[in-house]
Amino acid sequence: MFPTIQSLEKSIYLSTKIITGKWTSRYQNWGVTLAEMHTFFPDRIVINMVIFTMLI
Repeated sequence: MFPTIQSLEKSIYLSTKIITGKWTSRYQNWGVTLAEMHTFFPDRIVINMVIFTMLI
């Protein structure tokens, strides 16, 4: 349990820093994931078609 919202935010931030430090390679099938996100959130996801075709 976190005593304050700020302590929760700090914990999430530090966890994210630790996790992203361990990422060493690109996510496989990112093009498929991006296409699916664009289907559900067309107003939030903008796809550059040149880059998108390179990801698939």
